Amino acid sequence: MRKTLFFLIALMALPALVYGGFHLGMADAVKKKVKKLDEKVAEKVAEKEEESEEKAIKQLYSTLESSMEGEDITAFGSCLSSDYSHQQLTKDDWITMMEYLFEDIGNIQVSITNLKITVTGNSATASFHLKITTAEEGVVQDEDNSPNPLGVLNYLIKENGSWKFYGDQTPPTYYVYGGNDPLTTYPQLDHPADYGYTLLGSASPSETKTFSGSYNYYAVMVYFKNVVKIDALQKSDASYWSSVSLSLNITNEGELLGAPDGVYATVGTGEFFPYTNGCVLLTSDGSSSIKVIVVP
Repeated sequence: MRKTLFFLIALMALPALVYGGFHLGMADAVKKKVKKLDEKVAEKVAEKEEESEEKAIKQLYSTLESSMEGEDITAFGSCLSSDYSHQQLTKDDWITMMEYLFEDIGNIQVSITNLKITVTGNSATASFHLKITTAEEGVVQDEDNSPNPLGVLNYLIKENGSWKFYGDQTPPTYYVYGGNDPLTTYPQLDHPADYGYTLLGSASPSETKTFSGSYNYYAVMVYFKNVVKIDALQKSDASYWSSVSLSLNITNEGELLGAPDGVYATVGTGEFFPYTNGCVLLTSDGSSSIKVIVVP
């Protein structure tokens, strides 16, 4: 009797158990569908947000173009973050430089093309080609024709809810390039990468460093407000350079020749106006590296 009763109870409970299992299975299936739906919604929201941020950044570049063409220094300054710094140039430096430019040059035309934006949270990078022409000088800069476009002002930050140019925020730096043809003009000395030279590396002005690579020429460069104090330049065979092929904005040039003695030549002016970059060009004389020995 007890066995029969147990059997009947189990039989009566079976549909409930089956339904319960079915219900749980349905719940899992629904949960998976809801999760996928949530993921798709999140993706769409993220895409919309990214599109919105890119649109705001494009508007920033549009403001930059119009501020330069309209010679509007206030609008230009509004594009830069409060702690903007690019190649040691601060926001005030750039505003001062643009004021001089607006006073001396008229009919500026600016074209920003090939703009590619990458947003990461409250920061972004943007690569682009820049073309600047003026009535007086014609084409001043045209990165569409450059093999190594600089992408000036290509670091951005969201400041108080608005996108601003942030600069590269780099510490003081000197650069070393290697190439097989001599550099003879200021534009070549200013941008050796545009004339077949390879960047071998960079370092802090307080850092003595060896840069490797077999080339006919080596160029040691500083830009804008940077300066480097060079005591000596050593070849791969441990000897030292005794002559310079060409130099630009260097004081006490003879002090960087020969073995190190603690007395240095200064490359660069420390100023931020045009034509203040510094360069030392050396014939390699068969060397496969150059060691820049600096005085901190």
